[in-house]
Amino acid sequence: MMKMSNDKKIQVTGLTAYLKQLPDSKLTVLMMLLISIATGLVSALFLLREFNRILLAGVFMGIVLLWAPSIITALFTTYGFKLFGKEFPLKRSIYLSFFGLLVTCVTLIVGGFFVQGNFSALISMIIFSYAFILMLRLLVFLMLVEDSGILLSGSFAALYPLIGFAFLLLVSDSSISSFLGFSALSASVLAVKMLFSTLVLSLFTSIFLLILNAPMKRILGVSAFSLSGHFLLHWFDGSMKIEKILAEIGEKTKAIIGVIVFKTKNKVKGVVVVPYLHPGPFGEVGGAKMPAFFAEELEKKFNCPVVVLHGTATHDLNPVLTSELKKISKRIRGLKTGLKLRGPLRVVNGKVKVLAFGFDDSFLGISTLHPEATEDVDFSVGLAAMKSVEKKFSKALAVDAHNCYKKGHHAILSESPLVFDYVSAFEKAGEELKKLKPKEFSVGFAFDNCEEYSLQQGIGRIGIRVIVFYSGKKTALIVFDSNNAVPKLREKIIERLKGKYDEVEVLTTDSHYVNTVEGGENPVGKRIPVEELVEKTLKLVEKAEKDLEKAEAGLKIINIDEITVLGPEKANDLVAITNSLVAILKIVGPILLVSGMFFSLLAAML
Repeated sequence: MMKMSNDKKIQVTGLTAYLKQLPDSKLTVLMMLLISIATGLVSALFLLREFNRILLAGVFMGIVLLWAPSIITALFTTYGFKLFGKEFPLKRSIYLSFFGLLVTCVTLIVGGFFVQGNFSALISMIIFSYAFILMLRLLVFLMLVEDSGILLSGSFAALYPLIGFAFLLLVSDSSISSFLGFSALSASVLAVKMLFSTLVLSLFTSIFLLILNAPMKRILGVSAFSLSGHFLLHWFDGSMKIEKILAEIGEKTKAIIGVIVFKTKNKVKGVVVVPYLHPGPFGEVGGAKMPAFFAEELEKKFNCPVVVLHGTATHDLNPVLTSELKKISKRIRGLKTGLKLRGPLRVVNGKVKVLAFGFDDSFLGISTLHPEATEDVDFSVGLAAMKSVEKKFSKALAVDAHNCYKKGHHAILSESPLVFDYVSAFEKAGEELKKLKPKEFSVGFAFDNCEEYSLQQGIGRIGIRVIVFYSGKKTALIVFDSNNAVPKLREKIIERLKGKYDEVEVLTTDSHYVNTVEGGENPVGKRIPVEELVEKTLKLVEKAEKDLEKAEAGLKIINIDEITVLGPEKANDLVAITNSLVAILKIVGPILLVSGMFFSLLAAML
C-alpha cells in the first residue's frame, strides 16, 4: 500500500503546538477578580447614568454575578469529582472557570453596547453565555475526566450555569435590584430562557460531535472524541489508557531485534540492541520510551552498559502496548561470543553514507544522509539493504543514525528514489568489508544520563552513550537519547575528533519520550547549546577510550512472533482522518458555532 505523504503527517504533529502549560492559579484568580470588576463597571455604565450607582452596581455585579460563581464552581468541580473517585485538578478547574468567565465578560461587553439601558436584555446575555459555558464544560469533562460518562460530566458541566443562575435570581430580587437601580425580573421567565437557550446550543453541539466522530468511528471503529480525550489525558496527566484504544485499532505483526554482546575474559563488557520497531508514538505511550526501557532493563540483567540504536523502522511499527516491551526484553539473553572485528570502513553512494562493521561473518551498517535531512528508514528498505549484504555475510543489521533534523518530514519510504542508493550503499559496504581480515579488537564504553537536562531540552533519561573501538583504527560511536539532532552537532563533534579518530558517527535513538513540548519536534541541540553538548561528548569519548579492553563479540537476530503495532494502514488512516477533520472543521466548525450561538442567543432574548 502507498504510504501517506510525510507532508500530511506534519499537520498532525503541528497540532501539539496548541497544547500549553496552565498559568499559576493565584495569578489566574486575581486576573478573574480584576476582569470581573472591570466588566461589571462597563456593564453598569451601559445601564445607569449616576456615577455613585455605576460604581456600586458595577463592583457588586462584578463580584457577585461574575467572580463569585466562577470561583465557587471551580472549587465544587474539583472536590465534587473527588467524591466520585475522579480527578480534575484545582488548577485546571480554576482555568476552566476563568475561560467561562471570559465568555460571559465578552458577551456582556459586546452585547451591552447594543442593549444599553435594558437590564433584562443584559441578564439574557448572561443566560446565553451560561448555555455556551455548559456545552464547553461538558466537552472538556468528557475528554479530560477518565470514564466520567455523559451523566456525571453533564452534572458537573451544569454547575457553572446553575450557580450563576442562583446569583442571577439573587440580583433579580426586587429589593436588591431596586437598590442597585434596576427593575426586578421574573424567576420563571429567566428559567425558561435558560432552558431554551441551552437546548438550542445542545442541538448544534450534538451535530458538531456527530461530524467529528463519524469518519473515525466508521473507518477505525473508535471515537475521535474519545481518542483525542485520552491523548490529552496522557499529555497532561500521564494516563496510559490511550494504549487500549490504540491496541483496538492496531494490528499484530512480527518483528526482529538485533543484539550484539561484547565480552572480555571475565565479564560482559557491553551490549548493543537494535530493535526493528519504532520508538513512538509519543510521551510514554507504547514504544516511545523503548530505548530507555531496554537500556535500563538489560543493564540490570547484564550488569554492564547497554546502547540502544535505531533500527530501520517508521511510525507504522510503533508498539502500542508498554507491556509488550517487557516480554521482548525477557527474550534478550546472553549469547555465544568469539567474533573478531572487520573494519570498520565507510562507503558513500550518492547521498547515502554507511559506516560498516564486520564481526567475522556478521555485519552492522550505520546509515546517514547528513548534511541532508536524516530521519526514519522504512523497514522494507532496511530489510532489502540487509538482504543485499547477506550475499557476503550470514547475518546483517541496518541502523539508521537519525542524526540530521530539518523542518518537515524526510523518511526514506519504499517509493523514495533514495531506496536504490540506500540498498546499493549497503551492498557495496558488504562487498568491501568482506575483503578485510577479522582482527582482534578492544572496546570501551562510557555514558552520562544527563540528569541536569530535562526532557523538554531534548535528551531522554539515558542521556549520551559512547562506544570506542580499536583494532589498529580508532572509531567512536556517540549515541544521544533524543529524537534527532540539529545538523551542527554531528559536524562539530567530528571536527573536534578529527585526527584523533579514524571514524566517528553521531546517532540518536529517535526516542519520542522527549516529544512533550509544543509542536512535538524536539531535536537535541535545539534547546541546549551545541558547544555545551560537544564538550560533554568529548569527555565521554575520552572516558570510553580509557575503558578500552580486549573483547570478543557475538551477534544474534531475535524473531518476535507477535507484537501489536499501529500498522501501516491504520497509521495512514489515522493521519488522513485527522487532517481531513481539521480541514473540514475549519469550515464547518465556525458555521455551526456562529449558527448555534445566534439561535441560542435568540432563545435567551425572547
